[in-house]
Amino acid sequence: MTLTSLGYIGIQTDRLDDISSFSTALLGTQEIDRARSSRAFQMDDRSQRLMVSRDRREGLSFLEWGVERRQDLEPIAARVEDYGVRITQASATLTDQRLVQALIWFEDPPGNRHEVFWKPMLAVALFPPGRPISGFKTGAFGMGHAVLNVEDATPLLPFYTEVLGFSVTDFGRTPYQLHFFHLNSRDHSFSMVGSGRRGVHHFMVEMSSLDHVGQGYDLAQHDEGRIAYALGRHTNDHMTSVYATRHLASSSNMAGAPGSSSPRPGSHTRLSMGRRSGGMTGFTWRSSRANGFRTCGSMLPVAASGLNAVVGRP
Repeated sequence: MTLTSLGYIGIQTDRLDDISSFSTALLGTQEIDRARSSRAFQMDDRSQRLMVSRDRREGLSFLEWGVERRQDLEPIAARVEDYGVRITQASATLTDQRLVQALIWFEDPPGNRHEVFWKPMLAVALFPPGRPISGFKTGAFGMGHAVLNVEDATPLLPFYTEVLGFSVTDFGRTPYQLHFFHLNSRDHSFSMVGSGRRGVHHFMVEMSSLDHVGQGYDLAQHDEGRIAYALGRHTNDHMTSVYATRHLASSSNMAGAPGSSSPRPGSHTRLSMGRRSGGMTGFTWRSSRANGFRTCGSMLPVAASGLNAVVGRP
């Protein structure tokens, strides 16, 4: 009667062509649906994982979580309603769009939309990656993880732990509130950053090969300003990753103020391509406002377990 994994992510943007190029050529997903006002991307045996719709208000559209059995939807819906949050049963049109058999949706207290589904449709053919990669780590681990900016994370903890059933992995208190939650063996499927902002911070997908992380890093460096955080390891899940932004003009908003040793939580699209490895001593990142590398020890513990992408504008 609990959520099992992050199944899908929906984002909205008025730059559909940009996200298509970013998602296929850099991330390595495959565009499987291209319409005037939407895109859909495949990354494994699911028919789709990433869905993008046209909207001038750029950012998160929804996070979608899976359950093992259809009857698991009912107790989740009951707990959410008991908390005082309205549940909506999805129409046949919406379930068809999501390519699932059953779906409910609701908004968390800050207004972020969450959908819970049962029985996704599988792809009829093998996943053809958008660039030469060996694939992504998904399956029982889910699509990856998503991180939200929130004004204050503490009041939201009961909703996510007691109502939705997330388990706390770890947390940090400085320079921002950081809370990491897991649903399965992935270190975390969901995180919150108490940055004083609202909206999505980034999402992550994990690559099967560290070589392909490095190749993605090389590709990202062809575009000036594409790299948000350079190649480095996170301290809690020991992931080697690199972050890249889709909005080249706004990369300066991804760092702390001059002289600060901590990155400023942004609301840009970032990609963090990662692969788990041991022997971790710290996570390094490159400030877009200063030369060289810094070790953000004040961020400990910080995590990401794969490809991370942040969606939105400042």
